[in-house]
Amino acid sequence: MKAIDMRSRPPYKAFCDDFVFDYESQKKTSERTERVIPESVKNKNMELFLTEKRTAGIEKCVVPVRGNRAKEDNPVIESLLYEYPDDFIGMASITMPGKDKKNDLEIIKRYVINGPCTGINLEPGLDVSPWELDNENIFHIYEFCEKQNIPVMLLNGGLFHRNDVMMDYGLYAPMRIEHVAFTFPKLKIIAAHGGWPWVNLMCAVAINCEHVYLSPDCYLMEGVGGHGYVEAANRHDLQDKIMFGSVYPGYSMEWAVEYFKSCGIKESLLEKIFYDNAAKVLSVNN
Repeated sequence: MKAIDMRSRPPYKAFCDDFVFDYESQKKTSERTERVIPESVKNKNMELFLTEKRTAGIEKCVVPVRGNRAKEDNPVIESLLYEYPDDFIGMASITMPGKDKKNDLEIIKRYVINGPCTGINLEPGLDVSPWELDNENIFHIYEFCEKQNIPVMLLNGGLFHRNDVMMDYGLYAPMRIEHVAFTFPKLKIIAAHGGWPWVNLMCAVAINCEHVYLSPDCYLMEGVGGHGYVEAANRHDLQDKIMFGSVYPGYSMEWAVEYFKSCGIKESLLEKIFYDNAAKVLSVNN
């Protein structure tokens, strides 16, 4: 069964500087969980990564650029997509959107309209300074992307992974996505991390909003209450909205695929979860 992996960060150039590739941290996590550190992570090796990707049956990996690393990593995603055009789908990013509105749109034009990326990734909780995704100061991005049919991935859930600001899970409140979705009803919104820990409420938003999709990735696999995504996938209301994501390098791609296959999602829905839903929102040609 082929798959599109909605959240992956390959060991490519400056991506290896991201905290998720810290081997000692990965080792500590593996010691207290069932996770196995992939060989490609240990060696930070692209060829090993591509072999693991093929073994897992993953056709394409969606790679979102970190919001707080947009300046450094947007050129890296551009290089990755030109070097491996058949293996990856890129989501460029914007640091502190709204600070320079003209520059925000220029980034989208350069990397998406005139470049190889498919969409934009925004990270309100992990940016240089946290911000609210339904703040009208960034509505120019949503408006532009809606008009151009550009999907927007929002890191809307998960752990904050930072100690320089107080954690505020209100930034991930599903109502914020609902506000954006109702203001821009044709905008394709992908909620990365699936709004966790607001599982039930985020599922309700996806039911109510036609173009809101959920990529719960690791929070379906190990998040407290994550089985709620499985229940939602098995309901007719959300079988077309939930998508697979491995969160490599945090998880082995093969392990993540096997988990999704065996977690209780109806077998008749697996093709949608693994491929069809993502292909639709990302306009991937079958």
